[in-house]
Amino acid sequence: MKKVFILCFLFSCNSKQISEVIVFYPTGEPKIVQYKTIFWGDTVLVKKQELYRNGNIKFQTEFDKNLSKCSTYLESGQIVEEKYFNNNQLDTIITY
Repeated sequence: MKKVFILCFLFSCNSKQISEVIVFYPTGEPKIVQYKTIFWGDTVLVKKQELYRNGNIKFQTEFDKNLSKCSTYLESGQIVEEKYFNNNQLDTIITY
């Protein structure tokens, strides 16, 4: 039991997620934000968002190895569509 706890503790201490605003609207609100995970010194892009001026998500892409999910939202926050990709090839589209 102690070995499992120590192993989990080591992994949690060496992994963290950071966010970075890479584009701003002219009035200063964030427009494009990237989320990265840092694990043992390696930085991996895990999510990218484009925001409306009101702060709601306009587009969001989540990355996980060879899989990705792209979501589109209305300015009200309601989801419109999700696209799933496998090895950069479109796999599934779900429209709401």
